[in-house]
Amino acid sequence: MKSGFRNGKNYFVKDFQLPQLKMDQVRIKVEACGICGTDVHVVSTKEEQFGHEIAGTVLEAGSAVTTCKAGDKVVLDSATPCGYCDNCHDGKQTLCKKLKTIWGVPSFGFAEEIIAPAISVVQRGELPADIASLAEPLGVALDIFKLTDIKMDNTVLVSGSGPIGLMALRLAKLAGASKIYAADLSASKKRLALAKEFGADEIIEVDKTPLETYKFETAPDRLMITSPPSTLPVMFKICGKAAIISFIGIKFNGDASITFDANDFHFKKLQLRASFASPALYTPEAVRLLSSGRIDGSRLISHRFKLDDIAHALQTAASPESVKVVIMP
Repeated sequence: MKSGFRNGKNYFVKDFQLPQLKMDQVRIKVEACGICGTDVHVVSTKEEQFGHEIAGTVLEAGSAVTTCKAGDKVVLDSATPCGYCDNCHDGKQTLCKKLKTIWGVPSFGFAEEIIAPAISVVQRGELPADIASLAEPLGVALDIFKLTDIKMDNTVLVSGSGPIGLMALRLAKLAGASKIYAADLSASKKRLALAKEFGADEIIEVDKTPLETYKFETAPDRLMITSPPSTLPVMFKICGKAAIISFIGIKFNGDASITFDANDFHFKKLQLRASFASPALYTPEAVRLLSSGRIDGSRLISHRFKLDDIAHALQTAASPESVKVVIMP
């Protein structure tokens, strides 16, 4: 079968032999795999497979698998709590010590087929595969949304209008936030337009109007940051007292250090919370949100490519003209 590979910034397709199916694994026909920001920004130092936003159909189940069967339409957790370690038994699945994941196979989503732990399989019903592949990043958006504790009277700022930021923004709207600001660079016109469609009350183009100079009607007290860590210090300055700032933005290939006034942070009673959605905890909820249309996945997918066009797909995903790019082998 064919699989996508990367080596540095080179992307290509070649034949690949799947590992042998184990008793607790499934073999899946990949029908869609979304391109994550990490796929774009991580520079590999060796030849490797990649892709983890996966939807498809089960082709074969290992002898010990009872939760799914050949023909089932499914999505995959990128990582799943084992259910057996001390942390899982203590109700702290987010701190699982023995995650079950495709990285442990290893087998990845930019391919015609994949081997995955059966425990990572989630049924998608009749949800189309391209839309269903959004369940993984929507699970990430759910993590940062829940961590930020947004209620009906909160004023929300979402920094970064990539797919995760857009879905987090929509979740804030569904939660009844009183006002929502979306902030990003002006080059992200398509994404900012979608932010408005998804419920943003005001759009801030930060390269034209820096957040420090923006006239907020009410200072944001709930902030979801999907932009790089370097944007955090300004968030501490412009937010309201007792604000909760949750962040998922990562600095790739460089220094992620920041400097801020800890006294100001203290006296404003701020909270900074790190969202790292591994293991995935909300995939079934993400499937329900997409199936109901409360999160309109069709509006997020801007480009679809075949596996053989993986290099062009990655180039497109890096462009501000794209929103979400999906590879459909």
